[in-house]
Amino acid sequence: SSDLYVDVGAKVHAGDTLVVLENADLLAKVAEARANLLQEQVKLAQTKQNSSGTYSDARANMISKIRDGYAKSDNAIHRSVDQFFKNPKTSNAYIVFSFTDGGTQYNFPVDGVLGSKVNSERFTVEKTLTAWQASLAKLSSNTTDLNSFIDEAGKNLDIIKSFLDDVALVANSITSSEFKYDATISGYKSTISDARSDVALAITNLISAREKLTSAPQQVSTDAGVDFDSVLSQEARVA
Repeated sequence: SSDLYVDVGAKVHAGDTLVVLENADLLAKVAEARANLLQEQVKLAQTKQNSSGTYSDARANMISKIRDGYAKSDNAIHRSVDQFFKNPKTSNAYIVFSFTDGGTQYNFPVDGVLGSKVNSERFTVEKTLTAWQASLAKLSSNTTDLNSFIDEAGKNLDIIKSFLDDVALVANSITSSEFKYDATISGYKSTISDARSDVALAITNLISAREKLTSAPQQVSTDAGVDFDSVLSQEARVA
């Protein structure tokens, strides 16, 4: 409802009341808005308390998973798979599955095409690990931008994974004419499988850590404390 105090066309002066509108609904909305504001202010205070810790933890976890990716890759290659290679760190690397029986060394025949492929890949993997190790020497808790290190880790882990997949294909291609050597072949396959699992886990951990870092409050300046985008977003809600 409303009350009209002047007629259409009447002369009025500054400050005159022309009409009074029913404002109960508006007052209710204002009260609701004030209640919402209070809730958002409480959330803002909580966000300011939690943001830096959340971000710092996610960042530290990201750095840890980058380094762990290298460690798992290094272990998978140098401690596990390299036992099946001759001259593994050189351009003359070649894969060979050998065993000794009665003082005589024997080599299981491998698929020629697959063997040539992994021989070439092994040297590439070595260069990848060497460059990755050098790059990680520049990574620290004070590193401002982690994106290049994350991308590098993802790319390198994919290279290692692809190589190990091919090594597994080579191992799966070998056969023995004698049953007594089946356990030896199974041992080769098991070692390679474990190496692949470790690298696969490193990839999963890297992806998970990146998701946590992306969803965590992000720093928008070098100021300590509360300069995070989640805080700014909450401040916008309060405004």
